Amino acid sequence: MPVHHVRKCGEAPPLVIQAAYFWWGPAGGVKDETGRVISRAASGRIGPMATWVRGSGVKLSELGDGFRAFWQEYRFSTLTTLRPDNTPHVVPVGVTVDLDTATARVTCSRSSRKARNVLGAGPEGALVALCQVDGPRWSTLEGRAVLRDEPEAVADAVRRYTERYKPPRVNPERVVIEISITRVLGNA
Repeated sequence: MPVHHVRKCGEAPPLVIQAAYFWWGPAGGVKDETGRVISRAASGRIGPMATWVRGSGVKLSELGDGFRAFWQEYRFSTLTTLRPDNTPHVVPVGVTVDLDTATARVTCSRSSRKARNVLGAGPEGALVALCQVDGPRWSTLEGRAVLRDEPEAVADAVRRYTERYKPPRVNPERVVIEISITRVLGNA
């Protein structure tokens, strides 16, 4: 996938789609587009290694059937939040992604570290990242997370979780970390 928008310093376009292309030199080293060797392992293929999409107009539904399937298959992800001391807190989670609204949801207990990290970021929400890997396929979703505890929001998140995984255990302290996705990275 070629670069669809070249960004000037300080410019913030509504949507950016970029692909990283690499080629393998005659000496067998992997080189980036400037010719710098970045790996000595030769794999013999040329093409996109990763794609980035970002901006307020991110439309996940336009990233194709492969992307949709990857985020609907039964697999777990990691959620990265920041602790109060700004160190990363990375935990495995079950996540559901609504491609039409670019919203991801993670359910958890109100007292969990991830919930407290999101709540502690304030009303504007916490910057978070979700990452999912399957062999060479991977995708990271970045965005702003807020904590939702309204019964309707929790019930909706539980319904979505049940569709992708299985019914979660009963938890009267369940809340939802709702993530507005603003950036996508990956090759899935």
